[in-house]
Amino acid sequence: MNILRNLLMATAIIGTSFASNAADDLGEPAVTIKTEMYNVQGPTNDFSILLSTRTPQTFDIDMGFGTQEVDVVPAYIEDGAWKGTFITCRVSQAGEIKIYGDP
Repeated sequence: MNILRNLLMATAIIGTSFASNAADDLGEPAVTIKTEMYNVQGPTNDFSILLSTRTPQTFDIDMGFGTQEVDVVPAYIEDGAWKGTFITCRVSQAGEIKIYGDP
C-alpha cells in the first residue's frame, strides 16, 4: 500500500511540474491526474497527493464530486520527509483529479 501511495505522490509531483495541459479561457484543467484507486479500493478509496508550486497559489480541484479551493505552497524536504500541500483525495468512479488554475 505504501508503494502505491508513494507512486501516486511521485506521479502528482511530476504531473504538476509540467504545464503541458495549460489552462485556458474555456475552463480546461491545467492538470488531469488519472488513477485506478477507485477500481482498487472502491468508493471508499482514500489517498494523498503532494502539490507544489514555485510561489503560493490557489487552485480549484475536482475529484468527481465538484470543485474545492486549495491554497498550494512550495514543497520542500525537511529531515528526509516531504513538506508542503498534501491533499487528501477520494475519487469518483471516473478516477480523475482535475486541477484548475494558472499552471
